[in-house]
This record gives sequence, C-alpha cells and structure tokens, in this order.
Amino acid sequence: MKNKYKWIFSSVGGLLLVACSLYFYYFIYGQEVRSDSIIINEINIKKNGIHISGDTTNSAIGFSGYETELVGVQLLIKPRYSFVSPFNKYGRFEIEYDTKGTRISEIYIVGKEKNDKKKIWPLHK
Repeated sequence: MKNKYKWIFSSVGGLLLVACSLYFYYFIYGQEVRSDSIIINEINIKKNGIHISGDTTNSAIGFSGYETELVGVQLLIKPRYSFVSPFNKYGRFEIEYDTKGTRISEIYIVGKEKNDKKKIWPLHK
C-alpha cells in the first residue's frame, strides 16, 4: 500500500514539475521570434550607450527579455517573447546597451532562424 502512495505522489509531483516548467518557458522566459515581426520605433545613440524602443506586430505575445552579442563591430540583439501573461503583458520593449569602450557600426535584430537577421542601424549605408 505504501508503494502505491509513493508512486501516486511521485507521479503527481512529476506532472506538476513538468507543468510548471512549461508555464515558465512559454509564459515567462519566452522564445526568439522572427525579425520581421519586430518594429523599431526609436534608436538613440549616446556617448556611452544605445537605447532602442519598439514593438511587435503580434498582439498575442509579450516582451520577456533579450540577449545581445557583439561580433566585431556588429551588435546583434535577440529579443524573446512569451505568451501574454501577468509577467509579460505588452509587446513594447525598451533595450539599453552600454557601449563604454566599444565601437559599434551596425545593429541587427536577430530572429529564431539561422539566417533571420534584420539591419536596424544605420538604415542607409
């Protein structure tokens, strides 16, 4: 009888762990999106930093974070979006990047596919 309760407790605990992990990934952490679904509203280049504000074309996802990578003089920004939740309510985003001692000539939004890269600054070159 004890083994039966252990098995039930372990199964329920395992299912709860899986459900919590899935909720965290899809509603809090998020995943990368296509670069063409990102709209850039403003880019401010300052002496020691870059400020980028924008939005998404999809109304069902909320901004959850971003990752940056500096490759030579190119700044690559990988935004993450999750399903709209109390944690990530809006698609609008504000990105701040500290450029102290760094030379940046181009800024790209990088999407989830391998070759999904959209140049956002400078627009004409």
